[in-house]
Amino acid sequence: MALRQFDFVRSKGLCKEFWSTLRELNLSRIAGVRARRRNPERSEGPLKHWSTGRELNPRMQVLQTCALATSPPVLYQEALLQSATIARCPSCRASNAASPIITRNVHNQSMANGPVLTRTDSNGELDYFIVDVFTSSALAGNPLAVVMNTAQLTTEQMQSIAREFNLSETTFVERRPASVEEAEGVRVRIFTTEEELPFAGHPTLGTASVLRLTAPEVMRESVITLAENVGPIPVRFSGTDSLFAEMTQRDPEFGAELDPSEVARLCGLSLEDLDPSAPPQVVSTGNPFAIVLLHSTEALGRLRVSQDEATTWLRARAARWFFVMSTTPNQNQRPRHAFRARMQFNGGEDPATGSAAGCAVSYLVKRGLAPSGERFPIRQGVEMGRPSEIFVTATLAGATVTDILVAGSTVLVAKGQLFLS
Repeated sequence: MALRQFDFVRSKGLCKEFWSTLRELNLSRIAGVRARRRNPERSEGPLKHWSTGRELNPRMQVLQTCALATSPPVLYQEALLQSATIARCPSCRASNAASPIITRNVHNQSMANGPVLTRTDSNGELDYFIVDVFTSSALAGNPLAVVMNTAQLTTEQMQSIAREFNLSETTFVERRPASVEEAEGVRVRIFTTEEELPFAGHPTLGTASVLRLTAPEVMRESVITLAENVGPIPVRFSGTDSLFAEMTQRDPEFGAELDPSEVARLCGLSLEDLDPSAPPQVVSTGNPFAIVLLHSTEALGRLRVSQDEATTWLRARAARWFFVMSTTPNQNQRPRHAFRARMQFNGGEDPATGSAAGCAVSYLVKRGLAPSGERFPIRQGVEMGRPSEIFVTATLAGATVTDILVAGSTVLVAKGQLFLS
């Protein structure tokens, strides 16, 4: 683990045994950092006592907030990596398992270097992360703000923070006792600049990726489950250090087919631009989208949704937004099927819409326009300079579409703190 900076954090009111153990850990870490600076080839190895040289038990490297504390203690990367059990202060036996945590370590962000830690405190400071989702390159894909340890925020505060970030979505992670998270998942709320959503795709993958970096103890057999308003959403990661993940969405609900001429008019297109063999239809795997298939990417480039009128028209038909697609040439390549897509909403355009992609693959597989059980890409955000790649799979079992999988990569691009007091 390459530590770039160590900042020893003190707070008043902690019991003597807490500080004794914390001092032992701190001085051991400082000694290790100095030794590595003198000899860069030295491997870190196990953490040892700074004076006696005895190896420390990683399960005792983390202390839960002491009952006498007026602010939270430091948590260390090693304990989160090596132990899912957080030891309580043996002197005061603190019982508040949901206490907020504070960290002051700045280090490399790769999974190989250990998790990135987060903090919150009574002064109204909250850690946040900016990630780009459905891309393997920074400054592409769909950006997302993830605000950590937000159980003390009101819904109104969350909505105001989402407007402050002014991204398509912002998520808020509300940590709960480990037993609750193991049974129900990590609580996550999703906001656009206008409203709270029951579910959204790129916020789900992006938030799960941030949790993998900051709280790897919540992962069970490569899966992190998020407790969203729509219900539990499992996210499975590929590989030890990878931030490529796949979410399982709900089985689709197929709604009404829509008038193609009205859809074309609201999308700023002609009726001839739409594929006559695939009528527009409302589909939902958590958020209802009107799926529209066009003849060509040239027509897709001319998409201009009349958003105010379209919003009213769609909501009267139990849908929220248009998700407009076209096939794209993929000759002599695997997979054989590939699609381009656009989604315009709230006065702008979304670079990648994971919840809509689940609806889209359900629609395509149901109608035989894409293969059952085969992963293929939907490329979005090209026209707005934020290219994204969403990998989708669905299975047709008789007349039922099931096993809706939406996958992609996430890149961490920024982190910081909110000052709310």
